[in-house]
Amino acid sequence: MRGCLAGAVLVVSAAAAPACRRTAAEMVAALDLRRLSHSPCASAVIHADERYVLKHVLTRRDSLLERETCVLQKLQRFDWAPRWFCTGDDYILTEWRGKEMCERTESYDAQVRRILDELHAAGVRHNDLRKRERRTDFLLAAGRVSLVDFAYASVRGSLEMSCNGSFGLLKAGGNLTRSSSELEWGMAAPERGAAADLPLPRCGASKQVARVRGLCRPACIHEPYAGFEHLPRCEPTPYVPPTAGDWQCYAERNPDVAAALGRKVGALARHFYRHGFAEGRSPYCEADKGRYTCAFPHCDEARAEVALVVMTKDDWPLASRWLAWHGHVYGFEHLYVFDGSTGAQKDRLRDVTTNYPIHLRHSLVDLNHIANDLARWIDEIKARYEWIIKVDTDEFVAHVAQGARAPDVATSRLGLPPAVSDTLRTAWAFDVDAIQRGPPTDGERAKMSRAGMHKQIYSGARYRRQFFNLGSHAWHKRSAPEAEGLAIVHYHKRTYEEMIRVARDVIVSHGYIEASDGRDVMIEKLARLDQRPKCQVPSCHKNWVVLDDLRNRTAMRRGHYARGPPKT
Repeated sequence: MRGCLAGAVLVVSAAAAPACRRTAAEMVAALDLRRLSHSPCASAVIHADERYVLKHVLTRRDSLLERETCVLQKLQRFDWAPRWFCTGDDYILTEWRGKEMCERTESYDAQVRRILDELHAAGVRHNDLRKRERRTDFLLAAGRVSLVDFAYASVRGSLEMSCNGSFGLLKAGGNLTRSSSELEWGMAAPERGAAADLPLPRCGASKQVARVRGLCRPACIHEPYAGFEHLPRCEPTPYVPPTAGDWQCYAERNPDVAAALGRKVGALARHFYRHGFAEGRSPYCEADKGRYTCAFPHCDEARAEVALVVMTKDDWPLASRWLAWHGHVYGFEHLYVFDGSTGAQKDRLRDVTTNYPIHLRHSLVDLNHIANDLARWIDEIKARYEWIIKVDTDEFVAHVAQGARAPDVATSRLGLPPAVSDTLRTAWAFDVDAIQRGPPTDGERAKMSRAGMHKQIYSGARYRRQFFNLGSHAWHKRSAPEAEGLAIVHYHKRTYEEMIRVARDVIVSHGYIEASDGRDVMIEKLARLDQRPKCQVPSCHKNWVVLDDLRNRTAMRRGHYARGPPKT
C-alpha cells in the first residue's frame, strides 16, 4: 500500500515458512508481529518484524488480497520478489524486504531496470509505480533492490485472475471501484525501461503527522469492517489569503517577476493567479502553508461542505486559472476535473496532479454521452460532501456577503445550508465584459444580477443520477430553494475568435456538424436545428452562435464587443 513500509531500517531475511492461520489476528499473535504505527494506508494495516510483513486487508472490495497473492505466486522465481508465505481470510504474509529506496546509484538503477524488464517478460504490469509526493514501492536492503505491493497489478493486460491460496481458491475480479487520478496515471504510464524516469523518493516523513498531499482519503469511510478508525483523512489547513509580506516573498523568490512588475501587491497577486500557479510557484513565505495534513482521527460522519466538478477540454489558459482560484480557496483535494482534451492540456493536467491532490479523469466520450459519466462520478463521491457543484471552465464559484455587490475573495466558506432539498439554485451571477485578447479572466468589469434558473447544485445526501443535467441548469427544478450568497462569476464572453472556437468544438462533439464540413454545409445542417427561441437540442445556444457567425461574422463580432469599450 502507499508508503506503508517507509521509515524503518530493515534487512533482507531468510525467514522460515510459518504455519498459516485463518485470520490476521491469529497470525499476528502467533508470530508476535508489531503494528507499524500511523500507517498511511487507505485499505490495510501493516504488522511486521525483521522477518515478515503481514498486510491486514480491511476491505474485500477490488480483490486486493486475491490479486496480490496471484501475482506474487507468478513472480516467485525472481530474486527481487518478496517470498510469499500465506494468504488467509483477511491478510497476506510475505517476506520482509527492506526500506524505501531513498538514493540512486548506477547499481540500484541497473537493478531497477532489470526488475522492470523481467516484470515485462513475465507479462505483469505493476500499475502503481508513479506516486504523488515521490513515494516508491522499490525497497532496498544490503544493496539489493526489491519491488513490492502488487494489489493493482495486471497479468497480460487483465486485472482478473485466479490462484490457490492457503485455504482454497482465490479469484480477483476484473474491475476496480476505487478511483484516483494517481492510480489512473500509474496504469497508463509506461513501465519497461522507465527506471531513469522514476523520481527519487522523499524519505524520513514524520511518524506522527505525515506532511503529504493527495495520499489520504478526504472523507470518512462507511464500511462494516474493524479497524476503520485507523484510516487517515486529509484535512486542509484553513485557507488564509497571502498577506502583503507573502507577496514580497513571492517577489524575492521570483526575481523575473519582480523585475517585470516591481513589488506592488496587486500586480504580484494578479501574476500568481494568472501565471504563477500554472508554473508551480508558491505565493507564501512558509513552504508548508497551503499544504495538506494527513491526520489520523477517529471515523465520524462529517462531510466536507462542497465538491467542485469541472468539465473542460483544451482550454488551458482558463483551466489553469480555474484550478488556481478554486484550489487555493476551497482546497485542491475537493476539485474533480473531467477532461476531454486531445492537446497539451492533457499532459499539463497530469503534471498538476503530481503537486496538487486534484482528482482527474480523462475521457474522449462525446457530449451526447458525457452526462452519464459525470452523473456516475458524482454518485461515487456524494457520500463525502454536503453539496456538489458542477461547472464549466468559464464558471468560477464565489460567495457574496449579504448586501455586498462583489464576491468575497477572502472566504473559503460558501455558507450553504444542510441538505434541505435535492438541489439548490445559485443566487447570483456576475457576467464579465468581453475582451479583445488574452484569457477572459483579464476582464475587469462585470454586471451582477439574480441567477434565476442558470445553475443548480446537488445535495450529497439526497443525490440521484436522474437529478443531473449536463449544464446543471435549474430548468427542471424551478421550485428548488435558493442558496443565498452563492454566486457564479461567468467568463463566457471571451475574445470573439475564442468564443467561436469553443462553440464549434462543442457542436462537433455533439455530431451536429463535421469539422471537415464546408461553410454552406454547416449552415444547412445548423439551420435545420434552429428553432429559436425554443431550445430543442443540447447546447442549442452554441448552434445559434456558430450559425450566426457563418451568416454574418462582421455584425456578430461588432455586437460581441458593443457592451462598453473592450479591454486592450
